[in-house]
Amino acid sequence: MQASTTNERLEFINALDIHKVSNTAAAQDTANVVAGSALYFVQSVSKTMKDDVINSTLLAQLAANKKYDRQANKAQWYGYYTQVLGQLGWVVQEFSLTEMNNVGAYPSMDQLILKYSATFLTGGQLGQFTSMINALKETKNKKAESILNAQSSYSKSANFQLGLTFAKDGNPYVSIAGFAYTSSKEIGRVLFDPITDPKMAFYAGKLFDDDSCDADYSTLGAGHQTMFLDENLYSQVRQSVLEKLSAEPLDKLVCAIQL
Repeated sequence: MQASTTNERLEFINALDIHKVSNTAAAQDTANVVAGSALYFVQSVSKTMKDDVINSTLLAQLAANKKYDRQANKAQWYGYYTQVLGQLGWVVQEFSLTEMNNVGAYPSMDQLILKYSATFLTGGQLGQFTSMINALKETKNKKAESILNAQSSYSKSANFQLGLTFAKDGNPYVSIAGFAYTSSKEIGRVLFDPITDPKMAFYAGKLFDDDSCDADYSTLGAGHQTMFLDENLYSQVRQSVLEKLSAEPLDKLVCAIQL
């Protein structure tokens, strides 16, 4: 067979008719662990939106991890995390904490988290969010939970985000909660450890400093908001974000959750 010229090869490639990957909404809901966060995506969120949410929030976490100790300097960490999100095109407010009471009424962290989440998620959203939390308990999601545990906790301290993503007016919106707690015991499963400390106390209004509570106490704070990514703004930095993340071990940072 006679070798084609460069121009002939280019003409051949340009004339190829290939299958187009759809950028429409997903056929079903999905969920992912993204470093120290877990996000639910309703089916109305397109693949591009989902990728943009994952990549931008991952970059913000990694940048905040580099700037501040995620566990020892939680307030500063959240401040820088929010700052990076804003630079990437997110419309986001500072995270603040809400007091959570009657801790002893809940047998495990997931039950407490779901109780708090009911304060800002609608009935349908709460059901979807709950399915993600429950799925993370299962053996089939061992890798996803392992990533979340490794990226969000160390020793007796944890700092993680949980949220639900939906599409509106051509942009992805995330109803998200930031959680931070310090326990009197070693953390094993950040979302599912039993609550056995009768002295567990909760603080509101600010991200607590690690030296603001007695070492024998466990503390938990949470703050929520709905933030959205301006796709027009993000499209201007999308390629730079991808290049910045290209050297990262993404298989150790991002994992699909089987719902």
